[in-house]
Order: sequence, then C-alpha cells, then structure tokens
Amino acid sequence: MWPERYLVDGYYDEKGYLRREIIVEHAKQVADMLANRKLTSASMRRFYNKLLGIVHKFRVSGEFDRVRPQIDELEMFAAQAVKRKTNPAPVEFELFIKKNVELANKSEKGLLGFFQHFQSVVAFSPNMEGGGSRESGNSGARNHGSQKHYGNKSMHSKNTSFYKNQSTRR
Repeated sequence: MWPERYLVDGYYDEKGYLRREIIVEHAKQVADMLANRKLTSASMRRFYNKLLGIVHKFRVSGEFDRVRPQIDELEMFAAQAVKRKTNPAPVEFELFIKKNVELANKSEKGLLGFFQHFQSVVAFSPNMEGGGSRESGNSGARNHGSQKHYGNKSMHSKNTSFYKNQSTRR
C-alpha cells in the first residue's frame, strides 16, 4: 500500500528542505511494499544505478535539459521490466518510477529529490545486501546508519569497503 499523501507535497518543505517523510517514513513504506511485491534487488539496483548515472551527468555538465530525456527513459525501462518473462518487476515499481519521474522532470531540485528518495528506498529495502526484515533489527538503513547519504562523496563512491570499515569502527 502506498504511503498516505505519497509525493502530494513534493520532496521539499516550504523552506526548501527535503521533507523527513521522503527520506524516512515514505521510503520505508515504499521499500516494504516493493519487497512484498517481490521486486528483486537486482531490478532495484539496476534502476538506482541508472538514476545515479543521470545525476552524475547532470552534476558534471550542469545542464538539466541535457539529462531530461534520460529521466523520461526510466519510465520506458520500468514498463519493460514489468513485461519481462522471467522475474518481472511488479506494477507498483512502474508506478513508483512514473510518480517520481513526473516530479524529477520539473526541475533540477526535483531530480535531486528523486535521487535522495530512491537512495533511501534502497537503503531501507529488506531485499538489498545487508538487509533483512526490520522486525529483526537488521535493516539496510541500520547497517549504513553512520553514513550521511546527502553528501556528494557518498552518492558517487563505488568503493563500498569504506562503508564496511566505518561500521566496524563503532
């Protein structure tokens, strides 16, 4: 089930800050819903990596209009994922992508809001590496709790050994 008022108020509050529910409550609910609908971690990771590439291209070029077609392509790829013969993505995932692409296409800030929201959904997903049901206390978010996923370095780092070393220092 979708979170109540999901994305109705956008990603940001009246002061221009990312709303907490986008990063925490709604992200948890979406992650659980997609896991319950059997979205594979490979599908989620594939789309997350596509979005990461779009955001990186935008940050490097500084040209939002240059990445808009790639943002729109996410809808096409989601529709294809739902129609796959083996391990199809659930229709809820296609709706998740559509709803977020609509907001991401409005502005540069919308694209970054989608990225941060999707990053949180991935972190809270019980199907992702290091995840597990939150009831057991072993969620992906807890494993990465010491990391702030808002800074540029964590969003672009492909070296996960840094994160693993951080969690062993506690």
